[in-house]
Order: sequence, then structure tokens, then C-alpha cells
Amino acid sequence: MDTSGTLAPIDELRVIDLTSEHGAYCGKLLAELGADVIKAEPPAGDRARRIGPFLHHDPSPESGLFFLFMNTGKRSMTLDMETVAGRQILHRLIEGADVLVEDLDGERLRELELDYDTLRDRNPRLIATSITPFGRAGPYRDFVGSDLTIMGMAGALYDYGFPEKPPNRLPGHQSTILAGIHAAIGVLTALFARDRTGAGQHVDLSMQDAISTVALTEVLTYDRQGRVTRRAGMRRVYPATGLYRCADGWTSWVCGGVHWQALIEWMEAEGMAEDLPEREWRDTIRQMIMFRGGRALVGVDDETRAEIMARYAHVEDVFAKFVESRTRQQVLDGSLKYRLPVLPVLGVDEVANDEGFRARNFWEDLPTGPNRDSVRYPGPPFRLSLTPASLRKAAPLLGENTKEILTNDLGLSAEEIVALCQERTI
Repeated sequence: MDTSGTLAPIDELRVIDLTSEHGAYCGKLLAELGADVIKAEPPAGDRARRIGPFLHHDPSPESGLFFLFMNTGKRSMTLDMETVAGRQILHRLIEGADVLVEDLDGERLRELELDYDTLRDRNPRLIATSITPFGRAGPYRDFVGSDLTIMGMAGALYDYGFPEKPPNRLPGHQSTILAGIHAAIGVLTALFARDRTGAGQHVDLSMQDAISTVALTEVLTYDRQGRVTRRAGMRRVYPATGLYRCADGWTSWVCGGVHWQALIEWMEAEGMAEDLPEREWRDTIRQMIMFRGGRALVGVDDETRAEIMARYAHVEDVFAKFVESRTRQQVLDGSLKYRLPVLPVLGVDEVANDEGFRARNFWEDLPTGPNRDSVRYPGPPFRLSLTPASLRKAAPLLGENTKEILTNDLGLSAEEIVALCQERTI
């Protein structure tokens, strides 16, 4: 047992990655931190290789952009785990590993003898990590799930969209990303514990649990008030909070009560405050500053509520016309001058060329795919001063490292590797 309290460097860690689309992001994060991540794929390749869109619109296993993003930094070996020889190789890899990451269904897990009780007997120091839609325990443990269904079951969809329409799906692969982040945190925590106890453990990640964290305030509202929140769409009770169109795009504002005096000063300096600086409207502005808008509506009768809402609507109208007269750059310049929480909404092309990302060297160009095209990837969002993280290398070609792993890591001879090829185990 190591009781020194000194963590082993992560670049000395061996990770076996048996994941497809659900769990791949966890291994990617560990690889960015320096771990040696071996991705074991069936001879036909991980099914995630066939998720589009594709590099150069080529729907081949080497060109799926989802796979290329989710598997940077890993080594790939092909392995037919349906064969006895394939399972033996897999078990040998796991016996020498620090971490296993898998997203297999329960029946498949048992077929491959990868249940935690069996793994613990083979390798007591192993951190066995399961990333599944609903966890290894509970009534939904055998359910399958997609990004859309998992987001729905976690309650994360219910609050997005317009009240008169169905819930909106969030873009991208939200459940995959959030589950991968939480799983990686679980792995690092388990490694920290192992350095003190010498024992591995099982990290059981439910994607439903992970996604439910983004619906936390809605659950708290229900728990404390017994009220189910509704989709708000673009509806605003409080002026200057939300998305507003400007002369050349959109801007995002979060101007609470404390910001209104500075906002009126800015509008007045531009000659667009209209009647808001006048005495008639000072009480309304003061009310917005003191009660933060929505709180002024609590417990009032219908007539008073209608009067307050009408006055807010006038403030909103004056403010919206002011924003529409500004470009996004003018909004940014003014927000900095008057110290207001507002920023422009950037398009994807603008994000790719944003000077903030560029100054932090966030984007990394890596030679990718069979033609080694230069592809721009988002790098790690954190900066470590002593142990810097990076993408290190692009996602591997299918089976790119099979021979290397069998020879250098498992010590197989050339003859044994040829035999495995002939048997189609690799």
C-alpha cells in the first residue's frame, strides 16, 4: 500500500477504452492529461466511426468527425472479442492496466467476463469505469438510450423551447460530453484514493444522473415550491435580460437591478434614453433596481400587476430600439465602458477566428485521417502550469497500433501475431 500521499504521474497510467459513442469522451480527457489510452475496437471498427458528418463528405470509418473528435490521443487496436483468443488478449491488457472504461450493456459485460467482481479478482488495483445511460443499478439498468432520450429522461429537455411548442433538443452530443466529464472526474478521484489505499474500485456513471445536474434549479424549484417550471422561450418579464437583436446580429444581456443606472447613463449619452431619465419613470427604474423586476410582481393584485407590466413594456421598447441601433462591436465597447454584463452572440465562423481563443492557443491543428489532412480541433479548456494538457495526437486509424501493442505491451512474437491475423482475431 502506498501511504506517501504522492500521486502517480498520469502519463504513467494505462487505460483500456472499450467505449463507443457514450463513453469515448472520458478516455479522450484522460489522454489529453497524458494517459496511455488503448482503444480496443472490433475488426470492422467502432460503430461511432460511422456517425456523420464526415471529413471531405467521405462516409468511411476513417472520416467520421464525431469519432475523430472523441478519440484524439488514443491508440487503436483491432480485437475480435467473440473469439477465445481475443478475450484472452483483452484480459491480459486489463490485468496490466490502471483503468478500464466501458459503455457495454449488462449482458455483453457478463459475456466478456468484465463484471466488476471478476475484474477485481484479476486486478485489485483496477479502476473499472462504466458509462451507461442509466447506471449499473436501478430499474432502468438494462435500458438503452440515445442522446435525445437520455436528455429527456434527465429532465433537461423540458425547460428548453417555447411554452406552446414541444421541448427543444440541445445541439451536439450533450449527454456524451457531460457524462464523459463526470466519468473522468470519477476516475481521477478513484486514482487519488488508490494512491492512499492501494485498492481500485468501480466507478458507475449514469448518464441520466450526470445530465440531471443541468436541471438542478428546476428540481429545487419543485422541491421548495411544488411548482413545475415552464418553458419561457423568448418571453421576458424583466427588460435588458436575454437575447436582443442589434444592427448586425444578436447580443446577450444580463442586466440586473444594479446595472440599470449605468445603462440609462449610456442610453442618455447616445441620445436614445427618450423619457426614461424623466421623473415619471424614475420610480419604475428605482423599483427595477431595488426589487429586480420579477419580485415586484409577487403578491400584487391583477390591476397593479397589469400596470407594472405596462411600464416594464415601455422600458423594454426604449431599450430594444437602443440596442437595434448599435452594432455588436459598439455594444461590446459600450458594455466595457459602462461595466455592463453583455456580450455579442458569435457564429461558428466567428468562434473559429475569435482572438480570445487564438490568444490562449485553444485551437490545435492535427494531421488527421488516412490522408493526414490538417484539421482544427478544440484543445483542453484548462491550463496546468506544471503538467500541461494537450491533444498530443489525432484520433487513430482503425487498428493503427495493433502490432505495436501486441509486440511491445504484451510481448507477442511475430509468429503469434501472424496466427492471430489468420484466425481473424485481429
